[in-house]
Amino acid sequence: MKTIPRILVAVLASVVFNILLLVVLLWSPTDKGNPSRFWRFVDAVAEPPTFVTNKLFQSLPPTKMAFAWLVVSIAYFAVVIWIGMKLFSFFHTSTHVNS
Repeated sequence: MKTIPRILVAVLASVVFNILLLVVLLWSPTDKGNPSRFWRFVDAVAEPPTFVTNKLFQSLPPTKMAFAWLVVSIAYFAVVIWIGMKLFSFFHTSTHVNS
């Protein structure tokens, strides 16, 4: 029974994270000549959903491509967050059982 609440929490956290990511990407510098570590990290975080969206939805117009990127990004980060919660729960219970 804990699976469904964890999935919902993961999706909600992913939506919030994607909103923050979009806000940060709106203020990204347009010149790409030696960006700071922060912007390289933001680009690295945004790269997997961008890659998947570009491969799956090549023929879409730009406005639909942006929506597709948002959907793929929410699903991608929800899965990553859910796996993280599962691993944290697994290791958290295993440390309590052994001690």
